[in-house]
Amino acid sequence: FIMSVSVPVVIHKLLEPLVHRFLNVDDDANELSSRIKLVIEEQSQLQPSQTAFNNVLSKFLSSGQDLLNFNDVKALPRDSVKCKIAGLAIFDCLVDVNDEVFSQSRTEICNLILKVLENERLPLPVLMAAALSLGHFARIASTTEVEFLKDSPLPSAFQLLQDQRSESHRYAGCIILTQLAINSPALIFAERKKLFKFIWDAMCDRNEIVREAAAETLRAGLKLVSQRESMSSYIKMALNSIMGPLNNFSSAVEKVVGSLNILNIIISGTITNSE
Repeated sequence: FIMSVSVPVVIHKLLEPLVHRFLNVDDDANELSSRIKLVIEEQSQLQPSQTAFNNVLSKFLSSGQDLLNFNDVKALPRDSVKCKIAGLAIFDCLVDVNDEVFSQSRTEICNLILKVLENERLPLPVLMAAALSLGHFARIASTTEVEFLKDSPLPSAFQLLQDQRSESHRYAGCIILTQLAINSPALIFAERKKLFKFIWDAMCDRNEIVREAAAETLRAGLKLVSQRESMSSYIKMALNSIMGPLNNFSSAVEKVVGSLNILNIIISGTITNSE
C-alpha cells in the first residue's frame, strides 16, 4: 500500500488534479505539460473576456511559483523535486501564451526560470527541467526576446560556468549554454569564441556530472559552428587544450579524462565540416 501524496500547497483548482496525478501516478513531466496546455486552451474559449482569461493565467503563474517555492523538511525529497518540476511545467506552458493575451510578459517568466538555474541549492533534475524550459523560450523567442537572452541568460550562463566555488553553478552554466546552442544557435555562434575559451576547463572539471554536461555543450557548440564556417581553428584549439594533460604524467585524473573526452568528441564525427 502506497499512501497518496496530496498537493502540498494551495494551487488553482483547475491545476490541482493534474499536479496530484503527476505526484502520484505519472513520472512524465511532458504528460503534465500536455494536460496543462489543454486546460489553458479550454479556458481561452470558456472565459467571457480576455481580462478574465488573463486573470486565470495569472493565477496559474502564482500556482507555479508556489509549487516551485515549496520547501518542507518533512516532505520526501522525491515529492519536493516533483513539486518544483510541476511548477516549472506550468511556467513552460505559459511561455507559449502570446504577450498580447497574457499581461505577464514571457521575459518575466524567463527571469523566474533563470533564478531557478542560479539557485545552487536545487537538485539536478530541477535544474535540467528549468534549462529545458529556457530552451523552449529561446526556440520561440521574438527578435526582442532574443536580445533579452543576449543581455541576461547568456551572460549569466558564462558567469555560472566560471564559478569555481560551486559545482551546481558550473553544471547550470553548461546546460543553459547547451539549450541556447540547440534552440538559438545564432546567439551562441555570435559568442563562439567566448564559449570555446571557457568550455575546456569545464570538460576537465573534477566533478564527473559537470564534465558530462560540458561534453554536451561542446558537442552542441561544435555542431552549430561546423554548419557555418571552417573548423580548422577550432580543431587546433581543441588539440592544444589536451596536449598538456596528455603529455604530463602528473596531470590530475579528471584532466586526463576530460582531455580524452574532447578527443573522442572530435573523432566521433560531431564535426562534419572539418578540413
